[in-house]
Amino acid sequence: MNMLEYKDQLSREGILLSYRGPFTEAMVAELGGTIRGQIEMKLALIGQGKSATISRMFSVFIELSQNVVRYSHETTPNDGYGDADAPDLLRHGVVVIGYQNDMNFVHCGNEIDAAAADSLANRLREIQGMNRDEVNAAYRKKRREKPEPGSLGAGLGLLEMARLGSRLEFDIEAMNTEKAFFTIKVWI
Repeated sequence: MNMLEYKDQLSREGILLSYRGPFTEAMVAELGGTIRGQIEMKLALIGQGKSATISRMFSVFIELSQNVVRYSHETTPNDGYGDADAPDLLRHGVVVIGYQNDMNFVHCGNEIDAAAADSLANRLREIQGMNRDEVNAAYRKKRREKPEPGSLGAGLGLLEMARLGSRLEFDIEAMNTEKAFFTIKVWI
């Protein structure tokens, strides 16, 4: 790998930070503070250091990272990684934070169960079709409901990201009959 070419590519694509590897709750919490500081510093350097933007980007980073922790199907055994509370299987993904076309973004990807791909895509298309008021109303309604079967959270994450961002983009690419690669990009 040529690091100069890699550095130049990151600059051309507006990448401020990227991480690829295992995600655990402890890692997300630990890295969260560091990443928040990095976001503040990097955005200040490009004149985008508004506290509301930083808070939104940080919140989206946490949401996307938690989705990797809960739903990624790329796993490896935990052979002593992390703290004593770390799970037996480590779930992997990638997250990128950047700035392009006068907007900030948080972009995340991870493997998912191929059987869940269609329902996830339908849910995201539904959210993409909502205006800000509809997203807020759906969020309030969802907060009063019980979590959906199979959900490992309250089911609010996608709506929360739609509330925090100005738009969501996603892609789901089939890998084989059992897995797909899901990416979501939240523009802020």
